Parts: sequence; C-alpha cells; structure tokens
Amino acid sequence: AEMAKPCRVVGIAGVSCAGKSTLSAEVAKALDAPVLLQDCFFLEPDQLPIQSFGDYRWKNWDCPDCIDWLAFVSALKELKETATLQGKRWVIVEGFLLLENSQVVSLLDALLVVSVDGDIAWQRRLDRAKAMAVADPTGTGSNSDGTFNYERVEVYAPTKADEALVLAKSDCLSSTKVFGEYAWLRLYYEEVVMPCARRQKAKADKLVREHWRAHVVEIENSSTKEMMLQAVDQALKQIKNL
Repeated sequence: AEMAKPCRVVGIAGVSCAGKSTLSAEVAKALDAPVLLQDCFFLEPDQLPIQSFGDYRWKNWDCPDCIDWLAFVSALKELKETATLQGKRWVIVEGFLLLENSQVVSLLDALLVVSVDGDIAWQRRLDRAKAMAVADPTGTGSNSDGTFNYERVEVYAPTKADEALVLAKSDCLSSTKVFGEYAWLRLYYEEVVMPCARRQKAKADKLVREHWRAHVVEIENSSTKEMMLQAVDQALKQIKNL
C-alpha cells in the first residue's frame, strides 16, 4: 500500500490576547485540520516557576518553564501521525510560547505570527478579566456552567503576603492604579507578560532574518475580527502553496 503523505504542521504564535484562538479556529476550519493548544499543557499551579520582584513574587504563567514540553511535543507528534493516517493535509498548533522550544520549532512547516499593538492586547486582557468576573461573581474559581475565572490575584501571587504586597504596589504606581481593581493585573502584565512578548517577537524576527526553512506570515494589528479574517485569507493563500 502507498504510504500516506505526512501532513504539514502550521504553528500560530503571538502574545497572549493577540487573537490566536480566533485565527486558529478560522485556519482549522478552512484547512479541515485538528488543533493542538499549548494552553492545555500548563504545569499545575504549585509547580509553576516563582519570579521575584523586590519584596514580592509572582507565579510566572508566561515563561518557558511553565509548560510541560515533554507532554506537549509528544502530543504534537502523535497528532501529526494520527492526522496523516486519516488523510489530513494539515495540523494546527497554537501557543504564545511556541518559539521557546526547539523541538516544536523543528516540527513546523509554516508559522503564522500574530502581532498586535501592546495596548490592544492589554485591553483584550482587561476585557477578558472583567467578563470572567461576571461569570464567576463569587470568586470561587468556577460557576455552574464550568467557567473558570483565573484572572484573580490569588492565581498569580504565590502567598497571601505576596498578594498584599502586589496590591499595595499596584495601587501606588501611576501606570497601574488607573485600572482600579485590576491594577494588580496591569502590574503583572508590565512585569511578566510584556517581557515574554518582546522575547517571542525577537525570536520570530530572527527566524525571518535567517530565512528559516518554514514559511512565516506576520499578521499585524488585527484589532477587529474582520481584519483578522482578511489576514487569514492572505495567510491561507500562501500556506496552501506549500
């Protein structure tokens, strides 16, 4: 019997709240492709790296060491193998830390880098936090329909002492206190999320400069879903020629 042609792997990378999930869903639908989400491979909260900032600390949900890469790479290889046997041509893998792992990068045939302005990404993060608070008004972490509100300070601060210090600092800084009850989230965004985003952008730029073997498509400033869908159309035209 003729061997099935190995399917291609399309990576979708970009800062948190850049629009990767929207892009992944649209690309997967257009290519009839299964999707693997990096967010399903976070370590348990008590296993996350702790990062110090002066007299307080954060649980770092945004560094490479917060992901179970062994399980993630294994799942990606298995999904590619299964999809190939099913006659699929494509597999989608999405995550804001994709470019941190050389094994993952080596498995990619194409890469879509979603790049949005930092202010847009922050506004989306803030809107998400507010929506989660409405879904989970008791602050218990979940509600009857399974919604989990993880945008709570206790999810990010390892101890009550850290939580108190974080809240005190974020209420004093001019760049964070303007966000009221979400001042702490802005502080985490500035100290942890933004450096991660800059590191990922630098890695993506390096791949482009080095004429990486895979195909890289940059999708910039897709501030609305309509703009994102236009970008998807352009990206698909290039990917389908691979």
